[in-house]
Amino acid sequence: PHTADTVQGTTDWDHIYYDRWTDTTTGKSLTVSGNDLIYDVINHESQEKLSLGDTLAQVNRANIDRTFSTTDETKTYTLGEALGTTAAGTFTISGASDGTNTSTINLATQSGFDLTNATTLTLNDVKLTNATGAVVTLSNEDAVLNVSAGTVVDGSLTNTQGTVANAGSITGAVVNAGTFTNTGSIVGDVSNSGTLTSSIDNLGGAIANTGTFNATGSLAKAISGNGTTVVDGALTLNSGAEIDGTLDLNSGTITVSSNTITAHDIGTISGAGSFALDINSGAGTIDSLNIANASTGTVNITSLNDIWTKPTDEGSYTYNVITGSGSGVTLTLADSIATSAEWYQAE
Repeated sequence: PHTADTVQGTTDWDHIYYDRWTDTTTGKSLTVSGNDLIYDVINHESQEKLSLGDTLAQVNRANIDRTFSTTDETKTYTLGEALGTTAAGTFTISGASDGTNTSTINLATQSGFDLTNATTLTLNDVKLTNATGAVVTLSNEDAVLNVSAGTVVDGSLTNTQGTVANAGSITGAVVNAGTFTNTGSIVGDVSNSGTLTSSIDNLGGAIANTGTFNATGSLAKAISGNGTTVVDGALTLNSGAEIDGTLDLNSGTITVSSNTITAHDIGTISGAGSFALDINSGAGTIDSLNIANASTGTVNITSLNDIWTKPTDEGSYTYNVITGSGSGVTLTLADSIATSAEWYQAE
């Protein structure tokens, strides 16, 4: 009879699951003992086994809570067949890292993990590489991917409606239409039509946003798309910063001060926020926001960094903080700024 091994809750990377059966062979012998003719029949049983296939693929498709683990940071596991659809339940892949080496799973040009079921996949101290297409794809609203700080997803990731929490490194592009919280790094381009929360400092490529982007950090490039970029506490606009869509100030702090006068194109402004700006009080110039669409936000100037150059003539200067179609934006000056203006005496 055949007996197939069943996938266990914890599987080592070196383990193999087998289909096992017993073979029976019959031996016959004919001998003479005195005046008797002796005919013997002997049955011999042998245990046979055949691998059920690639171990990771077996674990991936097992509809139980399971862990696939190794403690060897130098170990490389090479996938031997297609993974198939990742079964529901909790699935943890754990490796090891010593700061130089990280346990690696080579997907051998097969398709990556396909979370079409309500799966919670957790990646701990492991590098996943060499997939065809996305390394992980989430296409179930109850699918969850957790990527630890010691993990490298060497390739792209697609989340059409699940939830991703990344504290590791993703080297390829990310497409997000679900919920994505990034405290690690994404080297490739990001295209967001869902809800993305991240420091811009952790996004190395281009950013396209047609959803909601809860942003912190420093922006020195364009955010394309007609989505909403929400100031998640504090945001710095450096030279080159542009936002095609809506900038929701969200009661946050926006710093433009960089010791040089810069202008930034913004599609629409909403909400209220506190701004720190550069001003050249001698030349009549100031950091500015060029608003493309009618807006109703409130820009409250709470800090001015004066890079004053002495004017050649006396005069009155008008500072155009809001330009373009931003006439509906309310500009306010904090009392602390209004009462701290300096007067310079001409020589």
